[in-house]
Amino acid sequence: MIAKKDANGPSPDRIPLPAASEKRYMKESSKKMRISIDTPPTVCLYTVLNSPGGLTASDIAEDSGALALGFGNSRIQVHALNEEKFRPYKKIDQLELIEQESEDALDQVYDDSEASTSLTFQGHNGPVYSLSFSPDKRLLLSSSRDGTVRLWSLAVRCNVVVYKHAAPIWEVQFSPRSYYFATGSADGAAMLWTTDRLQPLRIFSDALSDVTCIDFHPNCNYFAGGSDDRYVRVWDVLSGTCVRCFAGHKGSIRGLKVGSGK
Repeated sequence: MIAKKDANGPSPDRIPLPAASEKRYMKESSKKMRISIDTPPTVCLYTVLNSPGGLTASDIAEDSGALALGFGNSRIQVHALNEEKFRPYKKIDQLELIEQESEDALDQVYDDSEASTSLTFQGHNGPVYSLSFSPDKRLLLSSSRDGTVRLWSLAVRCNVVVYKHAAPIWEVQFSPRSYYFATGSADGAAMLWTTDRLQPLRIFSDALSDVTCIDFHPNCNYFAGGSDDRYVRVWDVLSGTCVRCFAGHKGSIRGLKVGSGK
C-alpha cells in the first residue's frame, strides 16, 4: 500500500525500495492465532435479514461455533458457524442396539443422517428478550415477555423445562459451570436458579426498579445486575447478600460484563 503523500515531505516513491522481506511477513504471521475456544475472536459481526417481528435477542456460544437468534414473533433460531453440525439423538429403538462397552459409545448416540446447520424453536407467547448458551453448547436458555424462561436441548431439539415467573424477564444468563443460571425481571427481582428445579434458589430484591442486565463472575460465587434505578449491584450467590453497589450512571443500565481479571 502506498503511503499518503505528505505535503511537507518527499514523495513516497522518491527512492526505489525493495519489496518487504519474507522475514517481515513471517514475523507478522507469527502474531496471528488460530481461532479456538481458548483464543476466540475478539469481534464477531453478523447481519440478520428479513427477521420476523424484528431481532430481539442473540447469543454466541463460548467456542464461537453457534449463533442463537430470538425474534419478536417468539421464534428462536440456532445456526452453526463452523463445520460442526447439530446432531440429534437417535431414536430409542436404535439406542438400545448400541454396545455400551464400546469406546465410541457416547458418539454413537447421535444420528449423523439428521444433522443440520440450523434449528428453529417455538414455545414462548411473546417476544424473546434474552438467550444464553450453556458452556458445553448442549443447552440453550431463553427468556421472554411472557414471564417464562425455557430450557432447550439442541440434541433433543425441543423445550425440556419451563421456569415460570410473574413478570417479563429481561435477561437470563448461564453460569460458567452450566448448572446455575440467573435472571433479571421487570418486577425488580434478580433470581438464582438451577436447571433441575422449577423454583428459584435465591431471590435478590435490592433493586428499586427493573433488573435489565446480569452477568456472572468467572468464579461463580457472585453475579452482577444492572437496573433502571441506575445502580449496579453485586450479589453473593451463597449468602444471598448484596456485597457491592456501584453508582454513577445518569440513566437506565442496559448492559454489563464482569471481567476475568486477567
